[in-house]
Amino acid sequence: MISKKKMYYILLVVLVAAIVVASLVTFYFTKKSIESGEIYLKGEEYNALMKYFELEDIRNIISENYIREVDEDTLVQGSLRGVVDSLDDGYSAFYSEEDYQNFDENSEGSFIALGMMLERDAATDYMRVTRVFADTPAYDANIVAGDLILSIDGSDTQYMEVQTALGRLRGIDGTKVTIRTRSGEKEMDLELVRKSVDMQVVFTNMVNEEIGYINVAEFSNSSIDEFQKALETMEDEKAKGIIIDLRGTPGGNISQACKVADSFLEAGEICSSMGRDKEATNWNSTDSVSWDKPVVIIVDRETAGVAEVFAAALQDRGRATILGEQTFGKAAVTSYYQVPSTGDMVKLVTAEYYLPSGAKLTGVGITPDEAISEADLEEGTAENNDIALLRAAKILNDQISQG
Repeated sequence: MISKKKMYYILLVVLVAAIVVASLVTFYFTKKSIESGEIYLKGEEYNALMKYFELEDIRNIISENYIREVDEDTLVQGSLRGVVDSLDDGYSAFYSEEDYQNFDENSEGSFIALGMMLERDAATDYMRVTRVFADTPAYDANIVAGDLILSIDGSDTQYMEVQTALGRLRGIDGTKVTIRTRSGEKEMDLELVRKSVDMQVVFTNMVNEEIGYINVAEFSNSSIDEFQKALETMEDEKAKGIIIDLRGTPGGNISQACKVADSFLEAGEICSSMGRDKEATNWNSTDSVSWDKPVVIIVDRETAGVAEVFAAALQDRGRATILGEQTFGKAAVTSYYQVPSTGDMVKLVTAEYYLPSGAKLTGVGITPDEAISEADLEEGTAENNDIALLRAAKILNDQISQG
């Protein structure tokens, strides 16, 4: 005797199967009818529909002729990813439901996982380590800046989005993740145990008796607290000017960047963001100036995102001299949208940041007040001298002596 519950289940399965078969038959005969001219569509409608048919044709060609079997889900996700990638703005991306579940919303904007900072390597399209923080899982595993992350738990990272890689590396304390690395010519598999670490992202030093140095790894959730402590240290050291080093800083959290900028600015607009057909969102300083002495900010081509917003805001308001290279020009507001039918996620650029002057940074970047050429930077490295740092100190010395 079949139970009522089991009968309902069987009927549901039969119904779903019937819908699938009907859809396939409808697709086949619709396509044939269009091709034979039995169904007439306007030009735009016809071209749009044929693109979907072409996608199905390509899938069939791959399935029947490719050198090895390809998982259907892989082809479908590749197609979906291609739709978003075609926007070609450097931000927008497609994430599977699994990848998005790994995201830590509290780490949004952060480029750090397991104590290492990542970016995509331009030469290989793998994940490249740009910085390793002390007393972290990455540090304990002897990973160093320049190493490539080739795979994460068996998933190849070539062409993987940075945020996808970071999401897969992060996780619950005590759980393990296996990564394959390449250091020089040597490849190895490493098993890392995840653990929560309060990582320092703001670093201080004194260049000489009058000039302080602050390096910001990224504008993360702890940046403002660490930066305020750094400024207090500068005051205790009797510094008369500071150098803020943003070379290689990939960005981070806009709220943190604006809070740090507030330490230098009198009341007024720091920046705004504007999207399509939306009202502007403004970030303003509150006239709570913590540092009113001279500032030089060093930037390079890898300075990006909200790090650019911070530096440009101080430049725009005449509070800092910018020294170095033209910055990346990648500062935009992104938003996540869930696909209702699947749970997958799409990240899209929904707004761009603007300075009080009306200038925008996306695709432009910051033009330094004083440029340092790539040749000069390379020469300085060869001589083990930091040309940019020496020049920044000279600028501050001149400003201090004049003021």
